[in-house]
Amino acid sequence: MSMVARRPRTLADWLRWSPTAAVNAFKTAFGLILAWALVLWLQWPDPFLAPIAVLFLQTPYLGSSLRKGLMRVFGTLAGALAVLLLLAWMIEDRWALLALVSLLIGLAMYQIRASSYGYAWYMVAITATVIVADAVPQPELAFQLAVYRTSEAVLGILIVLVINGLFWPQTAGRIYRREITAALDNLRNYSRALAEALREPQSGAIPAPPQAIFGASIRLREILTAAILDSSGYRRLRETYEAEIRGISAVTGSLLALAESLRLALNGELPLLDAAQREPLARTLDELAEVLATCRPHQPPGANGADVQARQARVEAKLDALLPTAAERAGRDGRGNALRLATLHQCRALAAEVAQLARAAEALAAGRSLADPELPAALPMPLSFMLKAALPHALAAVVAFWVMLLVWFQWQWPPSGFLGALMAVIIIGIDTLNDLPAEQPGHRVFLGALAGCLLTAPVYLLAMPRLDGFVELALVLFPFYFAGLYFFHAHAKPHNLYFLGLLVMSIVMPALAPEQQISLTGYLNIASSVLSGFLVGLLVLGVIAGYRPRQLLQRNLRDLLLGIASSQRALADRGRVDFARVMQVSEQRQREQLQRLAQCAPLASDPAIPHNDQARIDALIVAAQSLSIRARALQRARLRAGPPQPQHLDCNRWLLPLGRRYRRVFGVLLLQLAARLDQPEVRVRLDALGRLRAWALPELARMDAPNPAATEDPGQQSGRQYLLAIAGHYIGVAGALREFTAALEAIDWAAWQEPRF
Repeated sequence: MSMVARRPRTLADWLRWSPTAAVNAFKTAFGLILAWALVLWLQWPDPFLAPIAVLFLQTPYLGSSLRKGLMRVFGTLAGALAVLLLLAWMIEDRWALLALVSLLIGLAMYQIRASSYGYAWYMVAITATVIVADAVPQPELAFQLAVYRTSEAVLGILIVLVINGLFWPQTAGRIYRREITAALDNLRNYSRALAEALREPQSGAIPAPPQAIFGASIRLREILTAAILDSSGYRRLRETYEAEIRGISAVTGSLLALAESLRLALNGELPLLDAAQREPLARTLDELAEVLATCRPHQPPGANGADVQARQARVEAKLDALLPTAAERAGRDGRGNALRLATLHQCRALAAEVAQLARAAEALAAGRSLADPELPAALPMPLSFMLKAALPHALAAVVAFWVMLLVWFQWQWPPSGFLGALMAVIIIGIDTLNDLPAEQPGHRVFLGALAGCLLTAPVYLLAMPRLDGFVELALVLFPFYFAGLYFFHAHAKPHNLYFLGLLVMSIVMPALAPEQQISLTGYLNIASSVLSGFLVGLLVLGVIAGYRPRQLLQRNLRDLLLGIASSQRALADRGRVDFARVMQVSEQRQREQLQRLAQCAPLASDPAIPHNDQARIDALIVAAQSLSIRARALQRARLRAGPPQPQHLDCNRWLLPLGRRYRRVFGVLLLQLAARLDQPEVRVRLDALGRLRAWALPELARMDAPNPAATEDPGQQSGRQYLLAIAGHYIGVAGALREFTAALEAIDWAAWQEPRF
């Protein structure tokens, strides 16, 4: 279920053929050669910066390259302007100038994660470092050098746009349609699989969700960002496309929550769904699968609107048939009706979310926007969350910048101190941009850079002295670039970052210039400066923000558990006016934490510890996802019911102690589980869950008993129905806590206890 690509384990995995990667490698290699030709012809200083721009800007999609290019230009302009202002203000005070530049670098690193324009802020940090390095020895040339840096960025954009436009152009819009179709097909197939399991419960357990449905919304948002720049239609309807993506995420969450409830109802302590109830549920899931099929983007505009409405009506009719009759309520002990009604209301919530997704798909097919109330609202993350995510890297960049300069001032090492400081900032920025701490992207770039120094040396020292003219040089460099770029495009992040480091060094190390000079000493000086900067950046980053994958697994699990506990406390009052907003912020944070868990899980296993193998870690991640899904489904069910109603007074008298007791037990267990991650000797006591269930089930039976005096509108969810349904949600969260505790205790946490330093 990880969002991170599994590492290639064999030579065949690394060498597998990819025609798409070959096309992208050809385009990028051609762009690098063209960039070298132009900057050498124009005789710009530091000509390697233009090819570097091409390398970083080239993406498979035209719109994504344009977006990165614009951010590179704006970031370069902003960084250059800021440094020029600082130079004009305090050129005479070098230490104060460097102090302010370091603060600017720290601010830019913080904004990489805190802002939606992270790449622009990355360029602010790099440009500030480059220009101050050029301007300190030659302040009178500061403005001219700033113009060159900006011109190199613009040249890189133009080359990438021309290459992407002329050679096999790809637009993200087509890719988006393909990906959204695949996501909808996966949801439809899983809905049908659940229906088949309901029809034949004796054949086995409820099927596990396919891995493909996890992370679809993240992938779709990445492609949508590029499609917005490719097409005015995507740009005009971006909020409706975002509503469609959120609809995919909502349907996925509800479908997973329903699967968990069905698993409990079919394979739990009692068979709570008989054949007469399973068949309408199965037909409902089949109908919802067909509605999902009509949401695919290739459907004609407006062709399926009436069909979707008819299917929705049939879904409602089948769900109404699941309501227990008075005779059934009188003949049951309460447990069956509770989970039966919980499942019923989950189906209704799923049907409502599928209908919302269908409305978004129909609006997009017709080329119109959804109504304002149906469009998603952007919620800013809390400041404390952003500080925790972004501040360590900002601090690491400032410290690494000063360490490199102070070492250079004191011992004249590395040979080029500012180049070393620049590389320290670059490597920390790469780590910050990729936002995959468990995968250690900076380390991978460093290893690739080390290999690049070794592999480029024969080209520089043996081949280049024998070349006559740029054409021969291009014939040597093109296959070298193509090979590295092929592997870079053929493999997913972060495994392709080795080749990014190699390619950076293959551009920097030859030190191409209009008047080329071959010098072993110069080559070694550049290599030692670059590698020293990378190494210092990684060391500082490791001290301030470096954690091993299993340490990240523990931290992210603890954050998830504490986040769920905090959400339970904040949403205790169902009548608070900002209930919906607090719930949405909590869900957004939990999605972020689950994504980080999925990122570090593939690397956290330890073959030396049998109890900490990959299968147990994967089971723990699944249990964490199930717990989060159930906890969020509980809060969504409470939100749909609204504030307590006075006419439900009899139910409220029982419901309030139910919620308080369950939330109190949940809170204690969540804190115990979080503590056990750091203190393996802490024991998690589940006795309270058993006592709570023993208290709740007789009360459910009493509340579910026939009540001739009660008058309930069949079109509205009564207080009794809500009580039984919400009790099912609480029981579901309790079951998820049991599963998570078992998965957590299957890991030998004591074997992983070790000091960081």
